[in-house]
Amino acid sequence: MSVLTRIRRLFDGPAEVHECRRCGTTLDRDDDRCHNCGTEDVVSYRIE
Repeated sequence: MSVLTRIRRLFDGPAEVHECRRCGTTLDRDDDRCHNCGTEDVVSYRIE
């Protein structure tokens, strides 16, 4: 995800963050496995 996309999401209202629970890597919405450590333990947070 580009920096510009992240900035736009900040101004478009509530955002969702998708990250790996093991290593904290930020992932894209459709990722079901961490590309950094390989775990499938991915979590989504809604930030308002």
